[in-house]
Amino acid sequence: MFSNTSIRTALTITIAGYTAALMLVIATSIAGLETANMALDRMYNR
Repeated sequence: MFSNTSIRTALTITIAGYTAALMLVIATSIAGLETANMALDRMYNR
């Protein structure tokens, strides 16, 4: 399938894939931190 792609193209696709995965992990982490922060806020302010 990728036998005709150049090394530059393959590396670009790989880096783009890893970057997209990293962005997904960062977004999930931020959402988790916000949820934990709200839970702690409720626990200590009630």
